[in-house]
Amino acid sequence: MPNNLDKNYGSIIIDIIGDGDMDETKVMEILAQILQNQTEIKVELKQEIHELVGKLEMRLENEVIEKIRGLYDDRQLHNETTLNIIGALNRMETKLDVRQLETAHFRRVK
Repeated sequence: MPNNLDKNYGSIIIDIIGDGDMDETKVMEILAQILQNQTEIKVELKQEIHELVGKLEMRLENEVIEKIRGLYDDRQLHNETTLNIIGALNRMETKLDVRQLETAHFRRVK
């Protein structure tokens, strides 16, 4: 893209420098060409920016989805661990209750 534009502007500059006496029509043609080139550049840049933004959005979406999935998996693991701990505490509490009853029974027997 830049090489093509350089050639266009180069030919325009040669036209300007090469002609000592330029009339208004020639100046208007040159300005029209410059405006057309700028418009083309603007359109191309908009397209490139649009494509890059689209790619960036997709990348961010993929990264965010991956991180959310990781957080969800971690939360599930944390919940499972908590349930295992609560289950173990309940079993220990039951065993402790049994031991307390046995101890109370032994004290009565003595």
